[in-house]
Amino acid sequence: MRALVPLRVPAGWLVEYNTFVEFGPDRPPTVDDYRWHHTQDLLQIRSCKVVDGVWQVDPDGFLVDLGWYPDGEPTGAYRLVVVRPDFRGDTVIEVSHREQSVICRAIETCIAGITNGAAVSAIAEEVRDVVSR
Repeated sequence: MRALVPLRVPAGWLVEYNTFVEFGPDRPPTVDDYRWHHTQDLLQIRSCKVVDGVWQVDPDGFLVDLGWYPDGEPTGAYRLVVVRPDFRGDTVIEVSHREQSVICRAIETCIAGITNGAAVSAIAEEVRDVVSR
């Protein structure tokens, strides 16, 4: 069994599902790994807020979604999408990359920027920089 990729997710976020597992040079993906762990539904995280002392999904917040496209294909890539407030709303950030470590940094950059109240345009630019290095 593979371990989940460690992500720094601060308070104020709800991890709805997470099947984003670690791969590395010492243990590269197998054919079965592509079938089971390189799918369109790897990770989904929603921003939350406190209402009357209780954490709730923020209806005007953000949804961070990670998938592998095309689904199960070894030649594919991770695609990170940030939408507001959900998939019926606007896509505010969208990047793709094959390297797991790069996508991990991009996810953490998005979440940290949103948590800290940065402008979406500034977050998007920083994420593009992370992916292009």
